[in-house]
Amino acid sequence: MLKPMTSVDMLKPMISTVALLVCVLAHFWAEVNADRFHPNKSRTFENTNQQFQVEYLDSASLKGFVAEDVVAWGDYTVRTRFGCVTQSTGHDWAQADGIVGMGFPTDYTGRTEPLPLFWALAGGQHGDKKKADGQKLLPTRMFTIMLSNDRGEVMLGGRDPKSVKGASVTLPVRPSLLPGGRQAFMHYTIDVSAIRLGNKPVLNFKQQHIAIEAILDSGTSCIVLPDDDFGGGLTHSPYEAFHSAFQDQNSPDLVITVGGLEVVIPYQDYIVNERTCVMKMDGAPRSFLLGDVFFKRTVVTHDLRDPAKPLVHVGMRDPSYELVQKPVSLLQEGLAVHRAPLVQQEADAHSLQQIRSQAYLATASASPTLAQAAPVKSGSAASAATGSSAGAAASVVPSHGNRVPLATSNSYIYYAQLSVGSPAQSNIRVIVDTGSSVFAIFSVPHNQPSAFQVILLIAAGTLGFAAVSLLVMSWFQDDRDEYEVIDDEEIKATV
Repeated sequence: MLKPMTSVDMLKPMISTVALLVCVLAHFWAEVNADRFHPNKSRTFENTNQQFQVEYLDSASLKGFVAEDVVAWGDYTVRTRFGCVTQSTGHDWAQADGIVGMGFPTDYTGRTEPLPLFWALAGGQHGDKKKADGQKLLPTRMFTIMLSNDRGEVMLGGRDPKSVKGASVTLPVRPSLLPGGRQAFMHYTIDVSAIRLGNKPVLNFKQQHIAIEAILDSGTSCIVLPDDDFGGGLTHSPYEAFHSAFQDQNSPDLVITVGGLEVVIPYQDYIVNERTCVMKMDGAPRSFLLGDVFFKRTVVTHDLRDPAKPLVHVGMRDPSYELVQKPVSLLQEGLAVHRAPLVQQEADAHSLQQIRSQAYLATASASPTLAQAAPVKSGSAASAATGSSAGAAASVVPSHGNRVPLATSNSYIYYAQLSVGSPAQSNIRVIVDTGSSVFAIFSVPHNQPSAFQVILLIAAGTLGFAAVSLLVMSWFQDDRDEYEVIDDEEIKATV
């Protein structure tokens, strides 16, 4: 005779089910929020109660809220505002936990986007150090970017003179034309006077002393060439000229001339997965972007000491110069410059288009033009040269700074690591993008219950339901046992 199932017997499988459910939910919650910023864990976090939203021309978007907290990059720390992204659409952000735009502030457009992190670390647009009590700010509003196939580096505050081989050139940044005829600095736009592939020209100007504007954009993986003749200013589309020249030569080098300096990009640097990392931008035929491919052999210093006259210093990197894998400080005249590593990620054969579109997030408004070539100045990194309207003093590149690494696993997307909040949450990996001004990190919504609280609530609710079910089942079981006892007594009495 089978033994009747008791309430305890019925409770055991329910407990096992609840335990399994809790484990699954805990794992899912941890996977979703593992690398996101957790506002509730920071005692210095403040929600500004402002909406944060960035929309791109390809319908991608970032949405969330604006927050304020302590942010550290390398040796430098500042309390600043940033976008806490709780929703994103339109892009696969790969391993990124956010984006750090190194571009110019956007307050001239009337928008209220947070100040780019680099500008905040340098004391704001006007270099105001008085608001920096208890914070450590950059001594000089400059940064240098260098990339390689397996890592990258940002030098905050200057440039290491040992990194440059030969002469470097200094170029003025071109302003962008805004609606209404106003001009403002939106991108690091410089003049490119010539491009050739092997022995064949890619830029064919109809007039001499003409240059084409190009944007330095570390957030774009490849070189993006214009597919336009600029109203007859060029004899051919540069994109078409490149591919025509590519078909006629075997493994040619790509040479881009800026300010008289020939930047030689070897064949292996602009080929990925047996495809050229030189492309055009659909829907924006005049776009000209110098992406990560350009930074792999160069030392590019963004000089913002005079925001009204920003400069870019470009030199060829010494092949013996090793990029850092952990932060390193350079000291000179009592000032510190930080070299910061960048982190990188591996690309597969079908991801090149994704890399391109993801990297082009905030540069789609760029529309370069042909212009009279701007004056440039050449010389060593540590000495001023003549011929620049910016003045000799501004041309001297400080050799103090903080070297911080950038990490990568594919040589086409580079990440820096930030620390946010108090205590510091130091696992925040962000894309470093000189082509935009957006500073945003993916975040768990503010005042959201913690993972432990949610799991406890689910478990408590499930167990509560199980308890009520067991009470009902126990009541029926007791009635059944009572009826069985009465039946047994009646049978005995009959016998």
